[in-house]
Amino acid sequence: MNGHLIRDPSSHRYYTQIPNMVIEKRELSHAAMRLYLWFKKVCGEGEGECYQSLTTLSEGCSMRRQTVVDARRELEHHKLVETERTVNKNGSSQILVTIVDIWKQNISQYDTVTKSPIGGSEKVTGAVRNGDGNKNPVNKKDSMSASKDADGECLRLERRKKRTPSSFDHRAVKELRKVISKHVKPNCKADMKDWANQIRLMRQKDEVPKEEIQRIIKWYDNHIGEEYMVEFFSASALREKYKSGKITSAMNKTNGQSLPSPTAAKAGREMEGMIYAVQEALAAKGMDTMNTPIMQEDVDGVLQEMGMEPGIVDANVV
Repeated sequence: MNGHLIRDPSSHRYYTQIPNMVIEKRELSHAAMRLYLWFKKVCGEGEGECYQSLTTLSEGCSMRRQTVVDARRELEHHKLVETERTVNKNGSSQILVTIVDIWKQNISQYDTVTKSPIGGSEKVTGAVRNGDGNKNPVNKKDSMSASKDADGECLRLERRKKRTPSSFDHRAVKELRKVISKHVKPNCKADMKDWANQIRLMRQKDEVPKEEIQRIIKWYDNHIGEEYMVEFFSASALREKYKSGKITSAMNKTNGQSLPSPTAAKAGREMEGMIYAVQEALAAKGMDTMNTPIMQEDVDGVLQEMGMEPGIVDANVV
């Protein structure tokens, strides 16, 4: 696995903006800074979202593939990006990289009152010091106006982000459509954007947790057609029938049989983590796990290096 789907909710085309607090983050390595700049640049060119393979990131940043992986983890550690392993429409796994929107925090940090050398106070955004130590005053009205504009832009971005379906919403509707196609309507046609928006409204307006939405879809897959079943063939119908209590009532009558046991669920999570670790190790060795078939012996070799038993991860799932 070496594909990266990169998203930046505050991107701009034709130019790149970097928060000052990132530039002044001294503990950030040069490699991590280079990768962050690259993420911001390519997202701006791609309307806030773009796909980059590990090879492309490596060439673009002039860094080794393993250095790119390490730099990405460093950015995640400093909470500058968030990562999530996903599966694309071709069934291949990829890493969703979301650049954390820190503009409001950045503005708040630099729009503060600090003590002057003689014990008074000055507005950081209201004065700039030049090389000889003299102050170059900035028009107070302009400074306040710029600050308000920046706050307004952050608020607009935040509101727009809340109105946009997340990667979870898109994954959930894909799974729902798959269930409907499998049991009821083969090749079910759907307005995926509208469906994803309905799932977003369930989360944000109806305050339904993600885990509950996943549980509903899994329950529907396991019990569709049974005596107490409630049928829904779209995300809007799912939302409506959940709000009315019909789905909850039907789920109670099936005694929650849709959920795996805690032991099985834990084993599944452990296997997912193991597959992820193997994919990362293979990518570090220069293997293109997305476009090139991986041999079982390669997987077993990585497992042995990790101190695990060969054969516990099938090359077909890597």
